[in-house]
Amino acid sequence: CGGILKEYERDKYLFLMEKRVLAHCEQPDLAQYIYLGRQRYLERRFFDALSPLGAAYERYAARYDQMGADERRSYYEVCYLLGSCYYHLRRFEIAHFYLFQTLSINNLIYTMQYVNCMVSMGNCDALRFIDSSFANLKRSMDMGSLNSNCLNFDYFLQRRKVEFLLNAHRVDEAE
Repeated sequence: CGGILKEYERDKYLFLMEKRVLAHCEQPDLAQYIYLGRQRYLERRFFDALSPLGAAYERYAARYDQMGADERRSYYEVCYLLGSCYYHLRRFEIAHFYLFQTLSINNLIYTMQYVNCMVSMGNCDALRFIDSSFANLKRSMDMGSLNSNCLNFDYFLQRRKVEFLLNAHRVDEAE
């Protein structure tokens, strides 16, 4: 399991991701799109981040099958950033589209944002996804990989499940 990062740790993580992305980016205009989008995201200028991140996404998506591992990591980060921007702008359906693409890489930060999006939009699959995440987490814990990050993720999932149930007026199940 990854960890639940405090805001400054998240920013540090994104900064390190930025360095890695720019180091492996062979297309200067693509690197500029990613850089501008990330900077605007970190400044919480979510609407302004959409244009450069969208341009980066289009460039990556057009050549997804030809990408190497480093480019794919960058692609998933762009998906995460775009999804997070739309999430903060309360455009949950669009956020869901981008965040869903990040699930295959099992990044805890990306998964948490995906769960937040599903709960916020009242997606009927949110409970199934949360319960599935609980099962996967339990398997990890049973295999001896219990740590504070796993516990924090467990608490996060519990909070999101209760929030979803309360929003759905299923108070008895939330208790």
